[in-house]
Amino acid sequence: KKIIQKRENQWRKTFKIGKKNIHHYDLYRIKNYKDALELGMFEISEDIKIIEWPELIKDKPINRIDLKFMYSKLEDSRKVQIKGFGKWKDYKFNEI
Repeated sequence: KKIIQKRENQWRKTFKIGKKNIHHYDLYRIKNYKDALELGMFEISEDIKIIEWPELIKDKPINRIDLKFMYSKLEDSRKVQIKGFGKWKDYKFNEI
């Protein structure tokens, strides 16, 4: 599928794959919670939202999937821990 990228600002980028919007939020440089709210990441939508550095904000979206990347003993390899919240809480990610 064709991927179209549109840069909105330095903390939020929107990608479109087919008819689906994917928003990437980079919270590394935000200064406070108000800055995070202004990005629109808490607006309810069916869009996919990827939040980089989510530990920098206290309140997170209810329906979300957290991915935690960890170093592996293998070179150029990472382990990924996946945990769902809200509507994703009981999803069996380890069966994918």
